[in-house]
Amino acid sequence: MNKTIEFAKKELAKYLSALNVTADISLGLFDEYNIKTELRDPVKDDAIVISVKDKKGYIAGSNARSVLIGVYRLLEEWGMGWVRPGCDNYPDSCDAHDVEINEPAYMRYRGIMIEGACSFKNVLDMIDYIPKVGLNTFLLQFEYGHGFFRNWYNHKGNDYMEPEAVNDDDIVLNVNGIIAELKKRGIFLHRYGHGWTCRAYGVSDKEDWSKRDESELPENYRNALAMLNGERKLFKKSPVLSQLCYSKPEVRKTVVDELIRQVKKDPDCDVIEFWMADGYANSCECEECRKGHYTDHYLDVVNDACEELRKVAPEKRLVFNSYNDNLYPPEYTRIKYPEMTIQEFAPITREYHDPLPPKYNDTTLPEYKTNVPELPLTADRNLAYLYHWKQIYKGDTFFVDYQLMWEYMLDAGGECMAKLLHNDISSYGPLGINGLIMCQVQRIGMPTSICMTTMARTLWNQNTDFDAVRRKLYADTFGKEHTERMCEYFSFLSKTFDIGIIKNNVEWDREEVLANFEKSIELMAEMKEFAKEHMNCENPCHSESWGYLIHHAEIYTLLAKGIIKRLDKNQEEYEKLRDAAIDYAFKNEEAIQPVLDSMTFKFVTNCRIIIGKEKK
Repeated sequence: MNKTIEFAKKELAKYLSALNVTADISLGLFDEYNIKTELRDPVKDDAIVISVKDKKGYIAGSNARSVLIGVYRLLEEWGMGWVRPGCDNYPDSCDAHDVEINEPAYMRYRGIMIEGACSFKNVLDMIDYIPKVGLNTFLLQFEYGHGFFRNWYNHKGNDYMEPEAVNDDDIVLNVNGIIAELKKRGIFLHRYGHGWTCRAYGVSDKEDWSKRDESELPENYRNALAMLNGERKLFKKSPVLSQLCYSKPEVRKTVVDELIRQVKKDPDCDVIEFWMADGYANSCECEECRKGHYTDHYLDVVNDACEELRKVAPEKRLVFNSYNDNLYPPEYTRIKYPEMTIQEFAPITREYHDPLPPKYNDTTLPEYKTNVPELPLTADRNLAYLYHWKQIYKGDTFFVDYQLMWEYMLDAGGECMAKLLHNDISSYGPLGINGLIMCQVQRIGMPTSICMTTMARTLWNQNTDFDAVRRKLYADTFGKEHTERMCEYFSFLSKTFDIGIIKNNVEWDREEVLANFEKSIELMAEMKEFAKEHMNCENPCHSESWGYLIHHAEIYTLLAKGIIKRLDKNQEEYEKLRDAAIDYAFKNEEAIQPVLDSMTFKFVTNCRIIIGKEKK
């Protein structure tokens, strides 16, 4: 039997036993139940059929992964709550009612990538959570993601915790275990992304974006670097940030040879993320590279890679990204093998005060100038680039976005960003986008998982009702009797910490904003006492959630008080209170570790609170 379906059977049995339910439910693929499907590709596209009456029936899927998703869906229908990574909520009693569901997933690509500071357990908890909420993809950046794990085990930025021993062998061993858990669940594994341009020359990507001593690097690598201001040198002293001279055939061959080496030794990788260097305004300025856009030369590498890939692993798919400098479509190069490639559109400079519209409005592009990009900020301006890509590339496109990497931490209630995600994803279909891989921290759930839950539910069903999602989540997280109170609480916090106001992207009224922050401070004080009264309840998920909420109120009360000082033009007091919020997060990191990435929280609060422009 397929190992994923075998795992799905064990999961169903495990949860039914815990729920004290006896049921006769078979599992299998559509063909086994003579279920017809109109899916474009049943291996890649998920769909479920659940037919259960009197606790008897079947769960069928378009593929083995879908069967597992179907198991979790039935369990949810019967009362289970997938509250956050690492935490399930069991109902007081199981409502094993009849269930008839026949649903295809709205989007093909539904996943996340690794970012931030995370332990091996954090990632394993995330992998366990992914199919429970209907996601199907995980992207492991770099070869083994060394930097993300070192960030946690070295406790980067946290003076209250001693660094823990973790070496390269530990990371490789544990990542191989993580990959095994992904494959057990049938989750698509995307790998690599950054790092090709340095690994190809024997320069490790284990230090991620860190600076390196250029004199210690191989001469052939230094000679292959992009020419900037007349010199071939590292960009910002970082190999991962440094482009190469892609107009040179020997450079392209060296990079492609590295890709083929990796493919041959990595049978578990389903999709190869084939990005060049990170950053922007760092493409080669030599005479040959100036012929065409940077993207032209990048796509030459992609085409060369496809030529070789089809010889050794034609079933593999290669992702090229449209990101920073290569948001611009190519001038003359075209993808030769659209059936082997997937476009990843990654608008990293986008601000998040407005959602994506369901159509392309402004389709004009600024004139292309090498290393003088006009970085688009609004949703419309970013989509203008995708519009022009759509004219020349007819393969699959998915979004990579960043709402759950940085800005969501400024939304104290979570609902502002969750609603934006809900609106964004609902527009994907009309825009010709076929999914999302969220660039995000793994430790997510402070104060709740509303953003990730909303993202997952809407990627599965574009008609998902946001209010129904939040009510179910808050009931599972804190208890049904508290649903209304939590809806009001988180809604007001998100109104106060509105991302457009915090990032200074919309006009706002000073007196109204001050009043909302004062009121939020009162509400958080009340909620903190309320949570203390309930945190010793019998339900372990609810008890843990109330405990997190107390820490959340402490942190965001300090931020709110700081912002009030900032609005009063008292920058020194603002910084003291902001730093106190960061210090509190680090001091209590052991208690809140699964739900808040304090390292990233420090970065976000230090540089992304820009409130200051007043409404005229």
